[in-house]
Amino acid sequence: MAKRKFFYQSGVGAVVLLIIISLIAGSVLLLKNKSSKPQALPGTPILSFSTDPISVGSDENFDLVLKVNPNGAEFHAFELYAKYDLAKVDFQSQDDLSQNIASAYPLIISAIDTDNQTISVVGTRLGSAFTGSEDQEIARVKMKNISGSGAGLLFSWSEDTKLGDKIAFQKLNSQP
Repeated sequence: MAKRKFFYQSGVGAVVLLIIISLIAGSVLLLKNKSSKPQALPGTPILSFSTDPISVGSDENFDLVLKVNPNGAEFHAFELYAKYDLAKVDFQSQDDLSQNIASAYPLIISAIDTDNQTISVVGTRLGSAFTGSEDQEIARVKMKNISGSGAGLLFSWSEDTKLGDKIAFQKLNSQP
């Protein structure tokens, strides 16, 4: 009985309680920060999508931007195959679908396969390699949101997508 009284009177109980609460709060913050943005290991490039403008309304034209963050890796070549939902998006130019694809880099293939809903962008960067740890635009695809298609433009990377010479990378599929 005397030990219990000493425990409460000395403030040890309050200190122990404070430590437990701090550990719980720290764990919650750590989990929240880890889950907010996917992180790849250094040296593992990250492929992602964005749209320009960021918010796309019904029956509105936009650019689908194909991006890479080299994340410390170095490579020149890219084979990008992106999937899209034909019920939600179409292309701005219907005459020659490949004219909807633009890149600052030489492209070997720039094609759109409407049967398989696949955008193919294959090319290379001449001179210096892709490197660094910032997002870099590889290509833009001129698209339009189909009127009445509802919310949620979903784009995903095909399994055939490659960077460099067998470099492992992370694919971020997105709903811009």
